[in-house]
Amino acid sequence: MANTGYSTTSHLSHNATGPLVGNSACRSVELPRTALFFRLARRQDTIQADGHWSGMGGSPAVFDDACFSLFFGRLAHIPSQGLPYPIFYYGALLPWTYFATVLQGATNTIVENQRVITKVYFPRLVLPLSCVVAGLVDFAISFAMFIVLMIYYGIRPTAAILWFPVFLLLAMLTALGVGLWLSH
Repeated sequence: MANTGYSTTSHLSHNATGPLVGNSACRSVELPRTALFFRLARRQDTIQADGHWSGMGGSPAVFDDACFSLFFGRLAHIPSQGLPYPIFYYGALLPWTYFATVLQGATNTIVENQRVITKVYFPRLVLPLSCVVAGLVDFAISFAMFIVLMIYYGIRPTAAILWFPVFLLLAMLTALGVGLWLSH
């Protein structure tokens, strides 16, 4: 084995109370993992944004909402429980689009990043989690558009909005869990 000038245990010292213990250089190991996590999330969000027709995260949901409002609302006259059709359909499409995007991303990310996994050691859970975070960025953009629609139509949120974080967390965990199960 060639001498590269590096010692694999140069940063470790023997502790009297136990085995080898790292010095302060070892504590910086978590920083690259965190940086890797956010870099993967940013890359995933960039890939998703490139796939949308206008580059904005919420655009497909807006396009779908317009189609549903036209076909189901105006042409088929499906009842919307007194809500304007864009609010009714966009409110349903928002969580579904997030769930479907995260599920697809979490399922495919292990296979798509197979070369990275074999060359660099890091927890594999970072890849699907980056899809969850990237999906949250798209969800936030879409949710902002939903708030604008609610203001435009003069609809005020009720006390049921307090359940929003619970259902968002449920969608995140369900998509992540099913995505992890399907990816292996």
